[in-house]
This record gives sequence, structure tokens and C-alpha cells, in this order.
Amino acid sequence: MVIMWVLFGIGNSGMAQQKGEMEFGVNLGGNFAAISQNNKGNSNSTFNMNVAVFTDYYFSNQWSIKAKLIYD
Repeated sequence: MVIMWVLFGIGNSGMAQQKGEMEFGVNLGGNFAAISQNNKGNSNSTFNMNVAVFTDYYFSNQWSIKAKLIYD
């Protein structure tokens, strides 16, 4: 829970900065899943990473176009 609050704070501080004409960024994340296969309670756990890069081009303070490339 604490990690989520820290990441939320970092994200909001990034949004508070002055925007330029173009912005670039990287997203990193992880996925954790437990898959149950039968009624005996047996499950398999899996962890996967995802990575994304993006660019944002601003036409004005209110309009922009974003391109994102994601690897899951």
C-alpha cells in the first residue's frame, strides 16, 4: 500500500511540471497472477514484467497526441 502511495505521489509531481512541446517517458510494471486449475486448491503462480515507452506531442496546453509502444 505504501508503494502505491509513493508511486502516486511521483506521478502527480510529474504532472505539476511545466509541459514542453514534446515529452518522452518509460513505464515499467509487473503482473502477478495465481491460476487455480481444479477444486483441490492447487494453483500455479506466475509473474510477468511489462515495459513501455511513450512520446507525447502537444499542439496546445489542452490538445496533444500520444504514441505508446508496450511489451507485455
